[in-house]
Order: sequence, then C-alpha cells, then structure tokens
Amino acid sequence: MELILVRHGESLHNIKAVTSWDSELSIIGKEQVRLVGEVLLNEQVDEIWCSPMQRALETAQILSSKTQASARAFVHLSEHGYGWEENGLSLSFIENQYPLIRLPSEIDEDGWARHWNHETRSDLYRRMGYTADQIIKVAASKRLKKLVVVIHGKSGTELLKHLLQIPEEAKYYFRMFNCGITRLYLNIETNERTVICMNDISHLGDLVQMKNLSRSVPRYR
Repeated sequence: MELILVRHGESLHNIKAVTSWDSELSIIGKEQVRLVGEVLLNEQVDEIWCSPMQRALETAQILSSKTQASARAFVHLSEHGYGWEENGLSLSFIENQYPLIRLPSEIDEDGWARHWNHETRSDLYRRMGYTADQIIKVAASKRLKKLVVVIHGKSGTELLKHLLQIPEEAKYYFRMFNCGITRLYLNIETNERTVICMNDISHLGDLVQMKNLSRSVPRYR
C-alpha cells in the first residue's frame, strides 16, 4: 500500500492571526491544499484520514472534494496535546462545516477533546504507535492501495518514527512544511518500508511559508 502523508495547510494559528490552537486554514493554506489536490487528482486515492482538528478537517474536505475519495476523522490522529485548554469542535459544527468527513462516535456536542488537556512526549509516541498499527492493519488487509493521511507537525514526527521503526529515545525530528508531501510504500509481507519522498514541496511554488518554520526542532510541552 502506498501511504501519502500530507501536513495540513497553513492555519490562522500558524500565522498568529488567532490565539486558538484549533483554527481554520488561512487564505494561503486553502491554496496550498488546492495545489496538493492537483497533485493527487489522477492518482486514484482510495481514502483520506484526518484528525478532528479544524485545520486537518478543512484540508481533508478540500482533498476529498478534489479526488472524490472518502474521508474519515480519527481522534488519535490529533496534534500533540489534543486541544490543550480547548474542548474541541462539537459534532454539529463539524457536520455542518465539513459534511464530507465521516466522524467517529467519540465526537459529540460537548467537544471531542474535553477529556484530555495534557500529554507528554512519551504519551504522544505511544498514541501514534496505535495510529501506526491501524495503518499497518489496513495495509495488511489489502483493502486500500493508496491512503492519504493528513498529519500535524509533532504527531506526524512520532508517527513516522513508528512507521520507520525508529525507537522513541532516538532524537529524530522530521521537518514538515504546510502541505509538504511524504510518500511511503508499505510491503507488509516482507516488512519493508520504502521512502519514496519526504516533505516534497515542489508543487507549492511561492506558497512555501519558510517564516513559519524557523525552529529546526519541534517544541514539546
């Protein structure tokens, strides 16, 4: 199975236009996602996964509309710390704003992130281990040939560590630009992982937002 990891488009929080950790895409972010959609348009994507954070939902919705692939949200794909001090979006808000996204049962009217307000880096690593296991199971089932997963910066790094069998204590950090594309081929029968490309931004042109990625190492709370 080919796994395509796409970091969400630039969000309003990325450019410090809002204080909320769970913000929608900026104008540039929407255009970045549109360009990813152009890349994926003729690739026969089977399914798109995302977190229930607004920037990921919006990214997945645009890609789903462009590729006609079905889209699903999973809480375990969320960024480090879930919503931190925020409760997360309500079921009715998500259904109204992002009707193309199929939602899990744990998303309700009170906010999907209200049960979590702290997460260590080790907690995050374990959570993304579960996410990697779910991806491996899908690959083993041969149900999908091409899966797109919308990722976040920190949780995306920990997910890649699991997929590439890098131990938790290893100081590996994967710098992911907004709408950068990473492609892996997962051969479950031979336990091989082929890295096709990492953080490809060739499709973005002048929309690569270098100023928002000045830190070389992610900051974990």
